[in-house]
This record gives sequence, C-alpha cells and structure tokens, in this order.
Amino acid sequence: ANNFDLFSNSPVWWALYNHNPCGSPTGSTDNLQSWNYANHALYMASVAAYFKDELDLTFDYVEAFNEPIADWWTASNGQEGCHFDHDTQSTVLPMLRDALNGLGLSDTKIASSDESLYTMARDTLQALTDEAKAVID
Repeated sequence: ANNFDLFSNSPVWWALYNHNPCGSPTGSTDNLQSWNYANHALYMASVAAYFKDELDLTFDYVEAFNEPIADWWTASNGQEGCHFDHDTQSTVLPMLRDALNGLGLSDTKIASSDESLYTMARDTLQALTDEAKAVID
C-alpha cells in the first residue's frame, strides 16, 4: 500500500449525546456533543501523530467523518456511524486542521466528506463554509 487514510466511523462513545457509537435515536440528528467538537478533532490528530511517532506510519489523509449526512446511523442499527449536519462539519474541519498542525502534522491532508452517494457528496461540499472548504485537500 502506498496511500494511508485515517477515518472515523464514529467519535468515541463518551463524546456522544447518547454514548452510542451506532448513531443518534433518529439517525438524522448530530450525536457528537457540541462541547466535544474540538476533542473529536484532537482525537483524530492524536491517533495520526501516534502512528507517525511510534509506528513510523504517516497517514496521507485524515477524515473526521464517514458518510456524515446519511440518516441511517441510528442507535438501534448495530453498526458504528454518526450523522453530522453540514454546519457541524464546517465547524469541526478547521479544528481538525488546527489539531493536526499543533501536533506537527501540517503535511497531513484532510479528506472530506466521504458520502455514500454522489449527490450527498455534492450537496455536502456545496453546503460547507468557505473556511471549511479551505482546509480540505
């Protein structure tokens, strides 16, 4: 393999409103606690830094969200996933850039948003703020 991407299916359980990494009760609402946005970004950056420093493996891209606009990530579905509204993504992406930079990973790129359908990806990209778009590689 010559390209390594780090991504998250869901933030860690303790950062979620319902402490369930499978999703929110409805699947169409954010489950990441707003006061943990920066913690999720720092967690992702810390994992990337650990792999680089301890295992000599550098991730080319870090992606904080996996299929974030989908509404099928419900607490009862049995698979990890997390819905993120466009506004939330727009807030977290610059935080991820800052966290990566702060841990000496300024060369690590940010990928976003890995949607399951082309139309979702297009709509998400169009809905992100200019500040969020500026940190996506």
